Order: sequence, then C-alpha cells, then structure tokens
Amino acid sequence: MTVDSYLHDFEEIRRRKESERQAHQEQQAPSRFSYLSIDQLLDLPEPEHRFLLGDILPAAGSSLLIAKPKVGKSTLAQQLAVAVARGGEFFGKGVRQGTVLYHAFEEQNTEVARAFRAATVERGLPGYFHFGDMPEDRWGALNAAVGDYKPTLVVIDTLAYWMAIKDFNDYAQVGDALKPLHRFARTHDTHVMAVHHMGKNGESPLGSTALSANVDTIMMLSETEQGRVLDTRQRYGDALPKTLLAFDKATRTLSLAGTVQDVKRVSFEDEVLGAIGRRTILETELRGILECDKSRLTSTLNALVAANIVVRTGAGVRNSPYMYEVVLAPDENDDYAF
Repeated sequence: MTVDSYLHDFEEIRRRKESERQAHQEQQAPSRFSYLSIDQLLDLPEPEHRFLLGDILPAAGSSLLIAKPKVGKSTLAQQLAVAVARGGEFFGKGVRQGTVLYHAFEEQNTEVARAFRAATVERGLPGYFHFGDMPEDRWGALNAAVGDYKPTLVVIDTLAYWMAIKDFNDYAQVGDALKPLHRFARTHDTHVMAVHHMGKNGESPLGSTALSANVDTIMMLSETEQGRVLDTRQRYGDALPKTLLAFDKATRTLSLAGTVQDVKRVSFEDEVLGAIGRRTILETELRGILECDKSRLTSTLNALVAANIVVRTGAGVRNSPYMYEVVLAPDENDDYAF
C-alpha cells in the first residue's frame, strides 16, 4: 500500500466516523421545540433545593472555591472534605454527611497527612484522596469511581489541571470544558467543587466569565487588612456575608472569627470606650476625638447605652446636651484608662 492510498483510507475512515457522530447527535436532538403554557408552568411544584452545606452548596450541584496563591484555598477545601465525611457542622452551617472523593493533583500526600494529624482528624472517615497525575480517560475514571464509592462530595484540586485548556479567557473553551462537571453533578446527585485561582480584581475567578456562569456557587477566599475573608455568590440560597477566618498554626485549620461587619463594629465600640475613658464627655467632643461620621457614632453610643456599658445623661437639647460615661470605671491598667 502506498503512502497516498494509506492517507486516503485514513481520511475516509475519519469522515465516516464524523458522519456517524453527527447522525447520532441529530437522532438525540428533538425535532421540534417543546413549549409549556403559563398555566402549565403555574401548576408545576415548587423546586426542591437540597443542600450539602447550609444553604450555600446544593447537594446536586457545582461550585468554585477561588483564592489567590498561598491564601489557603486547598486548606479550606480539605477541611470541608473532612467535615462532610464526618458530618455535623462546618463554619456554623449544617453538613450533609457522606463519602468524599478528593483529587489533589498538585498536593503532596505527606503534607496533607501532616495537616490531618495536626488537626487530629480521626480514622475511619469515608474520605478518599487521589494524588498525582490523573488517568488519560479522566471522565471514564471519575464515572467508575463514583459508581464504586457513591460520593456526596467530589473535589477537583485544581480546575486548571483537570480542564487542561490553552486559554482560560476564551468563553467558548471554558464553557465547553466546565459544563460537563455541572452535568456530572446533577446526573450523579453529588456536589462537585473545583478549586481555582482568583483573578487580579480579587472578586471573580481567573479567566472567562464562563467560569461564573456555569456553576451554582462561588466561594471566595481573600486576604485583607483584617485577615482572611470568606464570602459567596450563589444561584440558590442566601449568600454568606463577608466573614473573617482565623488560622490556627498549631492545628493548621481555619475557623470563624465573625463577619467583617461585626468585627468592625466591635473594634469601633472599643475605640469609643477608649475615647470616653474615665470621664463624662459630650458626643460632639467624641466626634472630634474619633473624627468619625455622626450617624455611626450615635448608633454605636445607642447600642452601648442599651447594653448598659455606657450611661447617658442630659436631654439632648441645647441647654442639656447628651453626656456619656462608662458604667463601670475601668481598672487603672485597663485599655480604656487614660
């Protein structure tokens, strides 16, 4: 057989396979649009939203956990994986207990083991970790694993390693690569979480907007002046407000430290108490010391008065302005003492 005839036969085989593939797709596709009337829509039952984590991660859905390098996205994902395997709560949210399959393509197994020992993760939990390269037929391998283990949560760490596309800014490429993960989650009644990098703006995934469009929830972990902050954007349920996380170096775990708003409020209350000190002081004097917004100071003072931390005297009029003092005089070495 000559080279030309070989190439001709090869091209014929390729064309036949492509024709068969297209014919199969046409057979699968509907020949007409299928419509529901408004009355039929109104007769449909309310959608049932089951969740893996609180009202943040849907049980049969997909999510992205994004952060910039070295902020702790893999640490957070591994901590969630243990929480799901264990059941109970995670960051104050109820967790649906079940088996976890974690694919740590870029992690060292010894490092994850060290972190789990530091966090005193107990033996016997239904969590299974794959390290290193993935099989050539990754979808076939993942389907087989899901059939064997029946997982509640599947983690892909990282998404870039799994998708292996050339241009993360190409909407079509990213959409085509990500949609199968979402369909996979729905088909197998599991949650698929993919770990990915955060974009330069600090508010969205690195790459095309198709990343946000093709998942149910985006969990964003960022580094701020206050510390690590976690919040969410999601299709279902109530979004998690910006929440500070504390990192325990001994156990190598993250924990809730309160919402950013609450932490700022407490911090400002401390500033107000420090400015009052051991004296009785006018609100106008406090504004001059703190150089703050009038409404913010007034609402803070009202809260402190309601909590019996500060006492208010006067009628709040020109001849009898409000005066404030701390209810219990601090000790000499107290932070509020002058």
